[in-house]
Amino acid sequence: MKIAIPTDDGIHVSAHLGQARYMLVVTLADGQIGERQLREAGDAHQQPIELHDGEHHHHHHHHHARFERVEDCDMLVGGGMGQPAHQRLTDMGLEVITTDLKLVEDILQAALQGTLSHNPRRIHKAHH
Repeated sequence: MKIAIPTDDGIHVSAHLGQARYMLVVTLADGQIGERQLREAGDAHQQPIELHDGEHHHHHHHHHARFERVEDCDMLVGGGMGQPAHQRLTDMGLEVITTDLKLVEDILQAALQGTLSHNPRRIHKAHH
């Protein structure tokens, strides 16, 4: 099983999927933590996006690339996300869990032990 975890540093879970710099993709097999890949969250063909004063440049394109980064995953575990992102990931066939856990290692251990729990209050309504 491959789990994607949005993160800025590979250690802490990002509080919001759309603001994470990376997707940490971890393979779990035979009760063990296997390969880890730190993937850029944005579009590989696009220069890094600088955000100033709350501006979001190429917002929709940026999010599209974010979803492509996890197409090969079975699950995405994050600290929070908007309802549209949750729906899109679910439609892609991923199990989506929003968690109160703050550390990547805690998520991985909970996944191995089968104790990972979903907090639906961490899915935010669309602001439109």
